[in-house]
Amino acid sequence: MLYLKEVSFSVGTTHYFALGFKNNKGGYELRSKYFKGSSSPKYYTLIKGQNKTTINLFEGFFDFLSALTYYDLQIPNNDTIILNSLTFLSDVQPLLAKFQKINAYLDNDRAGTKALSQLKNGYPYLKNRSQEIYPECDDFNNYLKNLTKVAN
Repeated sequence: MLYLKEVSFSVGTTHYFALGFKNNKGGYELRSKYFKGSSSPKYYTLIKGQNKTTINLFEGFFDFLSALTYYDLQIPNNDTIILNSLTFLSDVQPLLAKFQKINAYLDNDRAGTKALSQLKNGYPYLKNRSQEIYPECDDFNNYLKNLTKVAN
């Protein structure tokens, strides 16, 4: 897949393999059946698209990958930021200010709702896509998994 690599690593004496999603500082978000974490340095990921007026904002990379599946895309049309942690929200705000429209696909939990509220104060042109597409689900990935269950 275009955005994922197989990463091998050790934690103490235990060796793991995981899916790795690279961030803009060279670290990876790591996921497997047995491990959820990241390598240093932890940071957000920016993916360039062709449309320079709109940016997509995701909380995590599985939600980003779910959106690509949902929209049947290999690469996003818009520039896209995957936060990899809400702690990077303040780091990406100067980037967000350069766009005329923000599509926010944050989680429908307390932390995601709080982050969205903070963003709406500074960016009135922000669209809350999570409430439009998956209002009854925690995040885009859970929504897509539920769609797949219904289809089968």
